[in-house]
Amino acid sequence: MVGISFALFEFFPLLLIGYFSPMISKKFKTEKLILFSAFIYALSLVLMGSTSIYLVVTLAGMLLNASSSLLFINWSTAIQTRTPNKLLGRISGTMNTIYSMAMPTGGAISSLLVANVSPQLVMIGFGLLVLVFSTFVIFTPFLEKKETILDSKNKVNL
Repeated sequence: MVGISFALFEFFPLLLIGYFSPMISKKFKTEKLILFSAFIYALSLVLMGSTSIYLVVTLAGMLLNASSSLLFINWSTAIQTRTPNKLLGRISGTMNTIYSMAMPTGGAISSLLVANVSPQLVMIGFGLLVLVFSTFVIFTPFLEKKETILDSKNKVNL
């Protein structure tokens, strides 16, 4: 049963998103896909923390992995398409450094929380936190800007 769960949880969603991501990205704006993916990610975390029914947890886990994959694909695409070539290495290096520092820090914080609270509450809390930040983004000019333009001195012109 563990092998089937792993295949459903990890492999299947990643395979589908990897295959369909180019088609999805052509139909919708990158910003909206990032926001939509963040909402689905948040809701699936809340759902996973809210129940112990195997089928529901498995389906929520599939949504979680599919939405996070779609989010990261579009996030990386947005960075690469909006960054001038001469700055792409620096920006990518900085982002990778931030990711590399955030992963163990988040894991340590999550471990402490799970040990002192409960896994369900941690998942629900994190899901609600992502939902709040995603909702905040809706009310910012993030979705209204047509594109970010950098001039020759790398200053943002909006």
